[in-house]
Amino acid sequence: MAEIAALLAAADAKAQSPLALTSYPFWLAPDNSTIVIRFLPNKDPTALQIPMVEKMQISLPFNGMVNSSDDTDQSGVVRVPSLAQWGMQDYITQKIKPLWNGGEAERALAKVYYRKVSYCMSCLVVSTPITEPPSPSGPIVVHLNKSIWDKVKAGLLEPDFEFAPWSTDGGGRDFKIVKGKQGNYASYHGSGFAYKERPLTEAQLQSIDGKLPELREQIGERPSAAVIEQIKGAFHASMAGEPFDQQAYPDLRFYPRGGPAVRVNGGGTHVQAARDAAAVDLPDAFAALQRIRANDPRSTVGEQPAD
Repeated sequence: MAEIAALLAAADAKAQSPLALTSYPFWLAPDNSTIVIRFLPNKDPTALQIPMVEKMQISLPFNGMVNSSDDTDQSGVVRVPSLAQWGMQDYITQKIKPLWNGGEAERALAKVYYRKVSYCMSCLVVSTPITEPPSPSGPIVVHLNKSIWDKVKAGLLEPDFEFAPWSTDGGGRDFKIVKGKQGNYASYHGSGFAYKERPLTEAQLQSIDGKLPELREQIGERPSAAVIEQIKGAFHASMAGEPFDQQAYPDLRFYPRGGPAVRVNGGGTHVQAARDAAAVDLPDAFAALQRIRANDPRSTVGEQPAD
């Protein structure tokens, strides 16, 4: 029993540890503040590619959850992987294509269901204004949004960079995530690499020794046929405005949040009508939306994104 107690204590300590974070939440930084991180190389030292993997996800909005131990009427999202990540045709992307040719409300609705990409890299947190959760002392993965990743790419094309910025041999550079504000949204326009190279400290080198994360684990395994069917069903339920049914989709997870399930410009009954029409018979969604557009003086033809 003493051994069991020790194992439970160790598991509890691990759960309370800062390293229990799956990714570093840079978005929690206050406005007009800076986080300094240091990107790290691939776990495989022979790998020559940039130490980054793309993670594609689709957020399905729901008006609450039912048939679970945590039923709620609070709106939230279910994040599912985009099948395009494994070279497969993405079911949801294909089904929302007709919406891109609709009016303002239909295109806004398509954006809600279109896949979002994050760029996963491992890093050390050098300095941060975030105190909760506390910073990990070792490597952690950070999921960069496109605006920050564009700053990383710009730095990698800088001709003055003699060494890769994630070099651990003295020629690496820190990266500054500068969080500002543009209107009501966060802006990371001022982010970028430090002008000068900085060798890692002995403590930092020790903290990464043998502890570099495997970035491919951020993507996970290709979904099984059963999970893919759950993703399809959850998408149809979301489009129909139904609550998330945990019993029907046991392998998916609901994340509650405040505010309306879908928040788009030009919303209201028009957006709800677009969602309802597309949910009735998705293969014939374009014909249904044509009927909506006939009564929509704002309707214009939009372009579809490539799958």
